Amino acid sequence: MNYRLVLDFGNTACKAILFRGGEVFEHAQIEGPELEHILAFAGGKPVEAAIVAAVIPLSENLIADLNTFFPTLHLGPQTALPIGNQYATPETLGYDRLAAAVAAWQLFPNTPVLAMTVGTCITYNIISAEGQFLGGAIAPGIYMRFKALHAFTRGLPLVDPEGDNPLLGTSTETSIRAGVLQAVQAEVGGLIAQYETQFPGLKTIAGGGDALYLANALKNGIFARPMLVAEGLNRILEHHVANRLLHI
Repeated sequence: MNYRLVLDFGNTACKAILFRGGEVFEHAQIEGPELEHILAFAGGKPVEAAIVAAVIPLSENLIADLNTFFPTLHLGPQTALPIGNQYATPETLGYDRLAAAVAAWQLFPNTPVLAMTVGTCITYNIISAEGQFLGGAIAPGIYMRFKALHAFTRGLPLVDPEGDNPLLGTSTETSIRAGVLQAVQAEVGGLIAQYETQFPGLKTIAGGGDALYLANALKNGIFARPMLVAEGLNRILEHHVANRLLHI
């Protein structure tokens, strides 16, 4: 069985994921968005098609070079999608938000879905029951909040998210941890409740590095899928292959 290669070049990491039969087969963080690192990860496996999504600069020859090894789709604002997009400024819409939305609606078709990404930022992305991306919200991620408290004050330390997380902090460390983690839980839970009122029957799916933490902390029916963005990118690639928009 041949493989699909997903290349996710985000703000903090360059990730490569191999899919086989629609499921994640292997994934890793690679050194950078260079051809040699990508091919080293692929390891000579029979990659049938690839997709590249990036917010960082790429070599102007990278996509052309990849195409000499396997057909490669470069995700952009004009890329055809398996869902509709009603975002007012599609050229500014982060690919992670879009990919999470695609994956979430494929998991729960014909149902309103809230697709969250929980990483550098926390994003909230609503897809209607008709499969239209409507918009959502962007907020600072968990680590960004810890870092901001340290960076923008003179006396507050950079606190590790791991550790005691009381509602009532009794030291500077536990007060910061409570102020960040308890506030994030309240924020996320409150926004989900508002979205559920506006979109009856809403399903909520969270992806990203902190997805499992939020799902366990809130215990309110969030489905945690840490690889949600990669799954969505693979779905977009499969859409192009199935509709012969990318010839393999």
